[in-house]
Amino acid sequence: MLKLMRKAIIVVLVLLYGCTAKEFFPVVIDLDGQEVFLEEYFSPFVRITVSDSLFAAVDEQNDPMIFVYSLPSFKLISNIGKSGNGPGELLSISRIKFDEKNHIWAYDYYKTTFFAFDIKHDVSINAVKIFEDEKPLFTPYANFISDREYAVYRPAVDGMGIFQLFYDGKCIKSIGKLPVKDANIPQFAFAQSYQALSEYSVRLKKMALAYRYTNKIDIVDMVTDSIISIHVEKFYDPIYSISEDNYFQVTPNTICAYNGIDVDDKYIYALYAGNKFFSEAESKEIHVFDWYGNPICKFMLSHEAIDIAVSKNSKKIYTISPDTNNNPVVYDFNID
Repeated sequence: MLKLMRKAIIVVLVLLYGCTAKEFFPVVIDLDGQEVFLEEYFSPFVRITVSDSLFAAVDEQNDPMIFVYSLPSFKLISNIGKSGNGPGELLSISRIKFDEKNHIWAYDYYKTTFFAFDIKHDVSINAVKIFEDEKPLFTPYANFISDREYAVYRPAVDGMGIFQLFYDGKCIKSIGKLPVKDANIPQFAFAQSYQALSEYSVRLKKMALAYRYTNKIDIVDMVTDSIISIHVEKFYDPIYSISEDNYFQVTPNTICAYNGIDVDDKYIYALYAGNKFFSEAESKEIHVFDWYGNPICKFMLSHEAIDIAVSKNSKKIYTISPDTNNNPVVYDFNID
Protein backbone atom coordinates (compact mmCIF):
# COMPACT_ATOMS: atom_id res chain seq x y z
CA MET A 1 0.00 0.00 0.00
CA LEU A 2 1.46 3.32 -1.06
CA LYS A 3 0.09 6.63 0.17
CA LEU A 4 1.09 10.23 -0.32
CA MET A 5 0.54 11.93 3.01
CA ARG A 6 1.85 15.30 4.20
CA LYS A 7 4.56 15.18 1.51
CA ALA A 8 5.84 11.87 2.93
CA ILE A 9 5.69 8.53 1.15
CA ILE A 10 4.54 5.78 3.47
CA VAL A 11 4.95 2.14 2.55
CA VAL A 12 3.20 -0.32 4.83
CA LEU A 13 4.23 -3.94 4.38
CA VAL A 14 2.09 -6.45 6.25
CA LEU A 15 3.92 -9.74 6.68
CA LEU A 16 1.69 -12.76 7.27
CA TYR A 17 3.13 -16.15 8.13
CA GLY A 18 1.78 -19.50 9.29
CA CYS A 19 -0.69 -20.01 12.06
CA THR A 20 1.57 -21.86 14.46
CA ALA A 21 4.72 -20.77 16.25
CA LYS A 22 6.84 -23.48 14.62
CA GLU A 23 5.76 -22.34 11.15
CA PHE A 24 6.18 -18.66 11.93
CA PHE A 25 9.57 -18.78 13.68
CA PRO A 26 12.22 -20.87 11.88
CA VAL A 27 13.97 -21.72 15.17
CA VAL A 28 12.71 -22.23 18.72
CA ILE A 29 15.41 -22.08 21.41
CA ASP A 30 15.02 -22.99 25.09
CA LEU A 31 16.94 -20.64 27.38
CA ASP A 32 17.79 -21.63 30.95
CA GLY A 33 18.27 -18.54 33.10
CA GLN A 34 20.20 -18.06 36.31
CA GLU A 35 18.68 -16.00 39.10
CA VAL A 36 20.89 -13.18 40.41
CA PHE A 37 20.35 -12.06 44.00
CA LEU A 38 20.29 -8.32 44.48
CA GLU A 39 22.10 -6.58 47.29
CA GLU A 40 19.07 -4.44 48.10
CA TYR A 41 15.58 -3.87 46.73
CA PHE A 42 12.12 -3.11 48.03
CA SER A 43 8.85 -3.81 46.18
CA PRO A 44 8.61 -5.43 42.71
CA PHE A 45 10.35 -3.74 39.78
CA VAL A 46 8.36 -2.87 36.66
CA ARG A 47 10.96 -1.66 34.10
CA ILE A 48 14.66 -2.43 33.58
CA THR A 49 17.57 -1.39 31.36
CA VAL A 50 21.28 -2.20 31.05
CA SER A 51 24.48 -0.62 29.79
CA ASP A 52 27.85 -2.33 29.47
CA SER A 53 28.53 -1.92 33.19
CA LEU A 54 25.23 -0.96 34.84
CA PHE A 55 21.78 -2.41 35.48
CA ALA A 56 18.84 -0.14 36.42
CA ALA A 57 15.32 -0.96 37.57
CA VAL A 58 12.18 1.04 38.35
CA ASP A 59 10.18 0.50 41.54
CA GLU A 60 7.25 2.93 41.49
CA GLN A 61 6.17 1.96 45.02
CA ASN A 62 9.45 3.20 46.45
CA ASP A 63 10.77 6.74 46.89
CA PRO A 64 13.22 7.25 45.18
CA MET A 65 12.00 5.11 42.28
CA ILE A 66 15.16 4.11 40.37
CA PHE A 67 17.74 1.58 41.58
CA VAL A 68 21.11 1.34 39.82
CA TYR A 69 23.44 -1.64 40.24
CA SER A 70 26.95 -2.34 38.98
CA LEU A 71 27.58 -5.30 36.67
CA PRO A 72 28.36 -8.13 36.99
CA SER A 73 28.27 -7.91 40.80
CA PHE A 74 24.76 -6.37 41.07
CA LYS A 75 26.02 -4.15 43.88
CA LEU A 76 23.66 -1.22 44.56
CA ILE A 77 25.42 2.05 43.73
CA SER A 78 22.56 4.56 43.45
CA ASN A 79 18.91 5.10 44.37
CA ILE A 80 17.52 8.15 42.54
CA GLY A 81 14.34 9.69 41.14
CA LYS A 82 12.24 11.24 43.87
CA SER A 83 8.51 10.53 43.64
CA GLY A 84 6.16 13.51 43.42
CA ASN A 85 4.64 16.21 41.26
CA GLY A 86 7.24 18.89 41.90
CA PRO A 87 10.13 20.01 39.64
CA GLY A 88 12.48 17.13 38.89
CA GLU A 89 10.12 14.64 40.54
CA LEU A 90 8.52 11.57 38.95
CA LEU A 91 4.94 10.31 38.80
CA SER A 92 5.19 7.22 36.60
CA ILE A 93 8.11 5.88 34.54
CA SER A 94 7.36 4.03 31.31
CA ARG A 95 10.94 3.77 29.97
CA ILE A 96 14.49 4.22 31.29
CA LYS A 97 17.76 4.36 29.34
CA PHE A 98 21.46 5.03 29.92
CA ASP A 99 23.24 7.57 27.73
CA GLU A 100 26.90 7.44 26.67
CA LYS A 101 27.93 9.16 29.92
CA ASN A 102 25.98 6.61 32.00
CA HIS A 103 23.49 9.24 33.02
CA ILE A 104 20.07 7.64 33.27
CA TRP A 105 17.08 9.10 31.42
CA ALA A 106 13.57 8.31 32.66
CA TYR A 107 10.44 9.08 30.67
CA ASP A 108 7.52 10.14 32.85
CA TYR A 109 4.40 9.04 30.98
CA TYR A 110 2.04 11.39 32.83
CA LYS A 111 4.26 14.46 32.67
CA THR A 112 5.33 13.65 29.06
CA THR A 113 8.83 14.63 30.17
CA PHE A 114 12.29 13.06 30.10
CA PHE A 115 14.26 13.43 33.33
CA ALA A 116 18.03 12.89 33.41
CA PHE A 117 19.90 11.82 36.55
CA ASP A 118 23.57 11.80 37.45
CA ILE A 119 23.98 8.48 39.28
CA LYS A 120 27.36 9.47 40.76
CA HIS A 121 25.86 12.41 42.64
CA ASP A 122 22.25 11.21 42.92
CA VAL A 123 20.86 14.42 41.42
CA SER A 124 18.51 15.40 38.60
CA ILE A 125 20.48 17.26 35.91
CA ASN A 126 17.98 17.84 33.10
CA ALA A 127 14.29 17.78 32.18
CA VAL A 128 12.96 17.79 28.61
CA LYS A 129 9.21 18.10 28.00
CA ILE A 130 8.41 16.53 24.65
CA PHE A 131 5.48 18.82 23.74
CA GLU A 132 6.00 22.42 24.83
CA ASP A 133 3.40 24.04 22.58
CA GLU A 134 0.51 21.61 22.69
CA LYS A 135 -1.40 19.19 24.87
CA PRO A 136 -1.68 15.97 22.84
CA LEU A 137 -5.04 14.22 22.68
CA PHE A 138 -3.43 10.87 23.43
CA THR A 139 -0.57 10.50 25.90
CA PRO A 140 2.50 9.79 23.73
CA TYR A 141 5.11 7.07 24.13
CA ALA A 142 8.66 8.37 23.80
CA ASN A 143 12.18 6.99 23.36
CA PHE A 144 15.34 8.79 24.43
CA ILE A 145 17.98 9.17 21.70
CA SER A 146 20.17 11.95 23.07
CA ASP A 147 19.80 15.02 25.28
CA ARG A 148 18.62 16.88 22.15
CA GLU A 149 16.75 14.18 20.25
CA TYR A 150 13.89 11.77 20.94
CA ALA A 151 11.38 9.65 19.03
CA VAL A 152 7.65 9.59 19.77
CA TYR A 153 4.70 7.30 19.01
CA ARG A 154 1.19 8.75 19.33
CA PRO A 155 -1.86 6.47 18.93
CA ALA A 156 -4.50 7.63 16.47
CA VAL A 157 -8.16 6.87 15.87
CA ASP A 158 -7.43 4.68 12.82
CA GLY A 159 -5.15 2.34 14.80
CA MET A 160 -2.12 3.36 12.74
CA GLY A 161 -0.81 6.26 14.81
CA ILE A 162 1.91 8.78 14.09
CA PHE A 163 5.65 8.37 14.52
CA GLN A 164 7.69 11.52 15.08
CA LEU A 165 11.32 12.53 15.48
CA PHE A 166 12.16 15.62 17.57
CA TYR A 167 15.36 17.65 17.76
CA ASP A 168 15.77 20.53 20.24
CA GLY A 169 12.04 20.36 20.95
CA LYS A 170 10.97 20.70 17.31
CA CYS A 171 9.44 17.95 15.21
CA ILE A 172 11.75 17.25 12.26
CA LYS A 173 9.98 14.17 10.91
CA SER A 174 6.42 12.83 10.98
CA ILE A 175 5.17 9.55 9.54
CA GLY A 176 1.45 8.72 9.71
CA LYS A 177 -1.68 10.61 10.65
CA LEU A 178 -2.07 13.16 13.40
CA PRO A 179 -4.66 12.18 16.03
CA VAL A 180 -8.12 13.63 15.37
CA LYS A 181 -8.75 16.34 17.97
CA ASP A 182 -12.53 15.94 17.95
CA ALA A 183 -12.52 12.14 18.16
CA ASN A 184 -15.73 10.60 19.47
CA ILE A 185 -15.80 8.20 22.42
CA PRO A 186 -15.52 4.90 20.46
CA GLN A 187 -12.65 6.34 18.38
CA PHE A 188 -10.88 7.54 21.50
CA ALA A 189 -11.10 4.13 23.20
CA PHE A 190 -10.00 2.39 19.99
CA ALA A 191 -6.88 4.55 19.82
CA GLN A 192 -6.09 3.79 23.46
CA SER A 193 -6.27 0.06 22.70
CA TYR A 194 -3.19 0.49 20.49
CA GLN A 195 -0.82 1.22 23.35
CA ALA A 196 2.70 0.15 22.50
CA LEU A 197 6.16 -0.33 23.94
CA SER A 198 8.92 1.04 21.75
CA GLU A 199 12.69 1.21 21.31
CA TYR A 200 14.90 3.12 18.90
CA SER A 201 18.11 2.19 17.05
CA VAL A 202 20.26 5.32 16.77
CA ARG A 203 22.56 3.85 14.10
CA LEU A 204 19.73 2.54 11.90
CA LYS A 205 17.37 5.46 12.63
CA LYS A 206 14.52 2.99 13.08
CA MET A 207 11.89 2.58 15.78
CA ALA A 208 10.43 -0.80 16.80
CA LEU A 209 7.02 -1.05 18.50
CA ALA A 210 5.42 -4.02 20.24
CA TYR A 211 1.72 -3.58 20.98
CA ARG A 212 0.21 -4.38 24.39
CA TYR A 213 -3.16 -5.76 23.30
CA THR A 214 -2.60 -7.18 19.82
CA ASN A 215 0.08 -9.48 18.38
CA LYS A 216 1.60 -6.83 16.15
CA ILE A 217 5.12 -5.46 15.67
CA ASP A 218 5.81 -2.24 13.74
CA ILE A 219 9.22 -1.22 12.38
CA VAL A 220 9.38 2.45 11.43
CA ASP A 221 12.22 3.70 9.19
CA MET A 222 12.74 7.42 9.82
CA VAL A 223 14.98 7.73 6.74
CA THR A 224 12.78 6.13 4.07
CA ASP A 225 9.43 7.06 5.73
CA SER A 226 8.35 3.41 5.59
CA ILE A 227 6.56 1.15 8.07
CA ILE A 228 6.76 -2.64 8.19
CA SER A 229 3.85 -4.18 10.13
CA ILE A 230 4.23 -7.79 11.26
CA HIS A 231 1.20 -9.77 12.38
CA VAL A 232 2.63 -12.55 14.50
CA GLU A 233 0.92 -15.90 13.91
CA LYS A 234 -2.89 -15.51 13.76
CA PHE A 235 -3.63 -11.79 14.11
CA TYR A 236 -6.24 -10.61 16.59
CA ASP A 237 -7.68 -7.14 17.24
CA PRO A 238 -7.56 -5.60 20.73
CA ILE A 239 -10.45 -6.72 22.95
CA TYR A 240 -11.75 -4.05 25.32
CA SER A 241 -14.76 -2.20 26.69
CA ILE A 242 -15.45 1.49 27.31
CA SER A 243 -15.45 2.61 30.95
CA GLU A 244 -18.00 4.89 32.60
CA ASP A 245 -15.64 7.84 32.12
CA ASN A 246 -15.31 6.91 28.42
CA TYR A 247 -11.80 5.43 28.46
CA PHE A 248 -10.36 2.17 27.16
CA GLN A 249 -10.88 -0.62 29.71
CA VAL A 250 -9.58 -4.19 29.76
CA THR A 251 -12.04 -7.06 30.08
CA PRO A 252 -11.71 -10.72 31.18
CA ASN A 253 -11.23 -11.55 27.48
CA THR A 254 -8.57 -8.92 26.76
CA ILE A 255 -5.39 -10.57 25.49
CA CYS A 256 -2.10 -9.29 26.86
CA ALA A 257 0.28 -9.49 23.90
CA TYR A 258 3.68 -7.83 24.42
CA ASN A 259 5.03 -6.82 27.85
CA GLY A 260 8.53 -5.65 26.96
CA ILE A 261 10.88 -4.76 24.12
CA ASP A 262 14.57 -4.09 23.57
CA VAL A 263 16.76 -3.76 20.50
CA ASP A 264 20.32 -3.76 19.26
CA ASP A 265 21.56 -2.85 15.79
CA LYS A 266 20.86 -6.36 14.48
CA TYR A 267 17.70 -7.56 16.16
CA ILE A 268 14.43 -6.68 17.89
CA TYR A 269 13.54 -8.64 21.04
CA ALA A 270 9.86 -8.56 22.08
CA LEU A 271 8.62 -10.21 25.29
CA TYR A 272 5.34 -11.98 24.52
CA ALA A 273 2.57 -13.27 26.80
CA GLY A 274 -0.40 -14.09 24.56
CA ASN A 275 -2.74 -14.85 27.46
CA LYS A 276 -5.82 -13.23 28.96
CA PHE A 277 -5.06 -10.07 30.90
CA PHE A 278 -6.38 -11.27 34.25
CA SER A 279 -4.75 -14.70 34.13
CA GLU A 280 -1.83 -15.46 36.43
CA ALA A 281 0.46 -16.54 33.59
CA GLU A 282 3.20 -14.10 32.57
CA SER A 283 5.47 -13.87 29.55
CA LYS A 284 7.83 -16.75 28.83
CA GLU A 285 8.52 -16.08 25.13
CA ILE A 286 10.85 -13.63 23.41
CA HIS A 287 10.15 -13.07 19.71
CA VAL A 288 13.26 -12.09 17.77
CA PHE A 289 13.11 -10.25 14.43
CA ASP A 290 15.66 -8.51 12.25
CA TRP A 291 15.11 -4.89 11.24
CA TYR A 292 13.59 -5.97 7.90
CA GLY A 293 10.76 -7.73 9.73
CA ASN A 294 12.01 -11.28 9.23
CA PRO A 295 11.31 -13.66 12.15
CA ILE A 296 14.65 -15.02 13.38
CA CYS A 297 13.80 -17.22 16.34
CA LYS A 298 11.65 -17.62 19.42
CA PHE A 299 13.31 -17.92 22.83
CA MET A 300 11.44 -19.97 25.41
CA LEU A 301 12.41 -18.76 28.89
CA SER A 302 12.83 -20.95 31.95
CA HIS A 303 11.39 -18.17 34.16
CA GLU A 304 8.36 -15.93 33.72
CA ALA A 305 9.16 -12.28 33.03
CA ILE A 306 7.53 -8.86 33.05
CA ASP A 307 10.29 -6.90 31.25
CA ILE A 308 13.53 -7.55 29.39
CA ALA A 309 16.82 -5.77 28.72
CA VAL A 310 19.45 -6.94 26.25
CA SER A 311 23.14 -6.31 26.85
CA LYS A 312 24.55 -5.09 23.55
CA ASN A 313 28.11 -6.37 24.00
CA SER A 314 28.03 -9.40 26.28
CA LYS A 315 25.06 -11.18 24.64
CA LYS A 316 22.96 -11.55 27.73
CA ILE A 317 19.24 -11.11 28.28
CA TYR A 318 18.16 -9.74 31.65
CA THR A 319 14.59 -10.20 32.84
CA ILE A 320 12.58 -9.30 35.92
CA SER A 321 10.46 -12.06 37.36
CA PRO A 322 7.01 -11.38 38.83
CA ASP A 323 7.62 -13.64 41.83
CA THR A 324 8.00 -12.35 45.38
CA ASN A 325 11.79 -12.59 45.27
CA ASN A 326 11.86 -9.98 42.49
CA ASN A 327 15.44 -10.90 41.58
CA PRO A 328 16.70 -10.51 37.99
CA VAL A 329 17.16 -13.62 35.88
CA VAL A 330 20.11 -13.55 33.46
CA TYR A 331 20.19 -15.58 30.23
CA ASP A 332 23.24 -16.19 28.07
CA PHE A 333 22.45 -16.45 24.37
CA ASN A 334 24.01 -16.22 20.92
CA ILE A 335 22.03 -16.04 17.69
CA ASP A 336 24.75 -14.80 15.32
